[in-house]
Amino acid sequence: MLTSYFIRALASLLDHGSQLTNALDDNTLPNKFQQTILLLVESIGSNQKSILNLHESIVSYLMPVLLAKINEDHPDQKYLCLKIMTDILVQLLDDRSQR
Repeated sequence: MLTSYFIRALASLLDHGSQLTNALDDNTLPNKFQQTILLLVESIGSNQKSILNLHESIVSYLMPVLLAKINEDHPDQKYLCLKIMTDILVQLLDDRSQR
């Protein structure tokens, strides 16, 4: 089950994974780890029910980390972060317009 704690843990993993990538000379493993976490976050971002139920945690914890990752040098991760943020924002705004 998806919980607020899980969202915070994902945000923390993304944030600390960036620090690990910067600390190591060989970025292959940390980049694959980051990519896997981002794919997991992407799957959450496509589920409107989860986004609406956990919107406070997603906006408070996950979105700032995704925004910070947009400024990193990895083009694939940058694109994926932009896509995830767009997916989440569209679903949040879509829900607000129906009220």
